[in-house]
Amino acid sequence: MRVVAGALGNPVEITWGPDGYLWVTERSAFRVTRVNPADGSKHVALTLEDAYQSVDQDGLLGWRSILICSRAARDYVYVAYTHDVDPGPGVTRNLRVRRYTYDRSSQTLTAPIDVMDGLPAWDDHGGGRSAGRTGWAALT
Repeated sequence: MRVVAGALGNPVEITWGPDGYLWVTERSAFRVTRVNPADGSKHVALTLEDAYQSVDQDGLLGWRSILICSRAARDYVYVAYTHDVDPGPGVTRNLRVRRYTYDRSSQTLTAPIDVMDGLPAWDDHGGGRSAGRTGWAALT
């Protein structure tokens, strides 16, 4: 056993990407980070600007593993995260599932499309895993 990478912002989900790297959702850093398993080098593919996190179970979640689906020569990446509906003094959490296209040349996630939004979330078990693997069939 060995440590592949450190200094990640509370990793939640880890899966193999289409590029042979480990893809990690960082719950409190709001990043999707690609980790080279050979040398541990990291590359941030996405930083979410509108994610919200205040406790241990909200933020960038991963939605039953970050899902990477290759179709028609495109790699789609789905992530789930909590956000504040109306940033201000009060907090109204919702869960959003968003699809990105992985751009292999820039190694970043681009072209966001909200697949589901407005799902009520709370500060305890926000529902990031509620769809399960079979639920992805409808999204892909």
